[in-house]
Amino acid sequence: MGRMLALAGYPLGNRFTFLDTTGHPSAGIGEVIVDPGNQYLAEFLAKVDVVTYEFEHLPVQLVREIEEHKPVYPSSRAIEVCQNRVEEKTLFDRLGIPTPAYRVVESAEQLEAAARELGCPVVAKSVTEGYDGKGQAVLKQPEQAFEAWNAIGHSQLVVEAFVDFVREVSMIAVRGRDGEVVFYPMAENQHVDGILRYSVAPLPDLDASVQQTADGYIRALLDELDYVGVLALELFQTRDGSLLANEMAPAFITPATGRWMVQ
Repeated sequence: MGRMLALAGYPLGNRFTFLDTTGHPSAGIGEVIVDPGNQYLAEFLAKVDVVTYEFEHLPVQLVREIEEHKPVYPSSRAIEVCQNRVEEKTLFDRLGIPTPAYRVVESAEQLEAAARELGCPVVAKSVTEGYDGKGQAVLKQPEQAFEAWNAIGHSQLVVEAFVDFVREVSMIAVRGRDGEVVFYPMAENQHVDGILRYSVAPLPDLDASVQQTADGYIRALLDELDYVGVLALELFQTRDGSLLANEMAPAFITPATGRWMVQ
């Protein structure tokens, strides 16, 4: 994804320096600083004007450290919320964005109790690090709690009531540094084995009121986080047309001018 951003930015006169923290860079374009030990951060900072990232599962402390020296979009606060399901759910609740009923649990016993309270089936998800179906388990019976807890292997889980949805949709919106927001048409997502295979947009049978509702939800998130860049919000559309938020994820900032970094 970083490569795609650079390819879009070069015709606009941008220059890119990539900081790779994994030791296995894949950009194959521009200048790449490989730094799994965080030894070359000063060198990297000297080469860039603005910083963004291609992946949300980064150490928040590293993003904060970079923010002390250079503008980072989206901010460390945004990435902190996006990579933690409890922070994310709390923000949704505070902004009045509906979600599936959920509980936060910290033991197998609490997981079993939550499954009984919410009614099976339920989906248990790790609070951090889970994506593409990883760090998740579906409980069809409360008695499966101990097996699921051990399989996920995290100290804290979010347990969600199963949603009988018609389709999963997503909203993408862009917010600039001046606070202006632009919305893309809602897309329908098709998953196979928990991994997104393709999306279809715009939807031909989408009621305008549903689009407006989704626009309102994502705008509230963008404004609350003072978000600069591209944000995706995944939602379940239920049979009565209502929307339940699943999760949100940061995406690229649009290239403009100056030197850029993608991590």
